[in-house]
Amino acid sequence: LVPPPAPTLNAQTTSTKNASVTITGTAMGALSVEVSGPMGVFTVPVTNNNFTVDFVQHPLLDNRVNAIFFTSLSRCDGTRGPPRRTAITRDNQSPNLFIDFPADGASITTSGTDVAGRVGDLLSGYQGLTVTVNGVTAGVNEGIGNNGTFFAANVPLNPNQSNTIQVTATD
Repeated sequence: LVPPPAPTLNAQTTSTKNASVTITGTAMGALSVEVSGPMGVFTVPVTNNNFTVDFVQHPLLDNRVNAIFFTSLSRCDGTRGPPRRTAITRDNQSPNLFIDFPADGASITTSGTDVAGRVGDLLSGYQGLTVTVNGVTAGVNEGIGNNGTFFAANVPLNPNQSNTIQVTATD
């Protein structure tokens, strides 16, 4: 017997903070599709060659890359076809942020200062990170491994009063 072809997956997200995502696809000649990954093994029915996997009952594992395999099971005898792999990163961990300049407690008497530091995320590295300094978008540059750097030029300050510099990183 000839096994069914690997399922075809429709476009889906590759990164999320949610425990549940929905993946749809096509499985020609299959009765069902077996789904396996870190969340366990289960099957979903195929109707008119289409299938839908909703991960509500089988949530993605947190703060890791979830490699998920989809395998068509034949209508005739359950023969397994080749698997199709996808990966979805579930990232709920905040980015790491460190301000290198100016130093905490520095006395600055000008109307602006440059602000520089390091930023990164354990799962996504520096990619997709945005940094704001007092509400102004900073430039983020590629670093080594999962780290990058940020720089905001001439962040406005009021030289006649105490100022707080607030840096926020989001991914």
